[in-house]
Amino acid sequence: MSVNAVGHILRRLKISCGGTSALRYSTSCGPPTAPPPTNYMALPPGLHLSPLPTLRLDLPLSNNWIHRRIIENPLSPSPAINDLPKSIIPISEKAPEESLDLPSQKIIEKEAARLIVIRRRKMRRHKLKKRRKRMKFVWRKFKQKRELRKEKAFQAELLGQIREAEAFDAKSYVDSKLKILDNVRLPSKWRGEVLPEHMIRQFVKEKEHKRWLKRNRPRISLD
Repeated sequence: MSVNAVGHILRRLKISCGGTSALRYSTSCGPPTAPPPTNYMALPPGLHLSPLPTLRLDLPLSNNWIHRRIIENPLSPSPAINDLPKSIIPISEKAPEESLDLPSQKIIEKEAARLIVIRRRKMRRHKLKKRRKRMKFVWRKFKQKRELRKEKAFQAELLGQIREAEAFDAKSYVDSKLKILDNVRLPSKWRGEVLPEHMIRQFVKEKEHKRWLKRNRPRISLD
């Protein structure tokens, strides 16, 4: 009776038009799990089926595109491992022949003298601006006082010149100038000899008289 039941089950089993058994693939890394049971048929009461190994049916596929798309055992490309060289390749570059000395312990300090000079110049300008702003009115007051003193001195000089002009006497001025012209300067020596002043004056007058006679001597005329 069990054989009749199995035949009844096979007759009721429906195969799809693709002509192949259902192939299942899992993307998980765990062990394969059994597919969920499908209730294609209803077993009669009192019939129990023992688990049997799965029957795999490979039927020809009518659709070539599905065959190209389904790959049962995809092969992953394995990197090729080349054999390592058995001998060491010599280095073509030559080592420098010059010897390298160790760095000296003396550390050169960067004083940045130019930066210090520029900074001091900027600070002096900044301080000068602050001082000008702070002492602006004080220096203006000192300047006004200095200009006032100069103006007073100039006014006093003008007043002195006016008084001198008012006290000027033209007659006495002319007499003093004529007196200077009438004065004759007498030499201290006469012909290399030191003589008294009255003797030198007498000799000078005699010389002037001779010169006058020479210039005014009488001339003979034909009239």
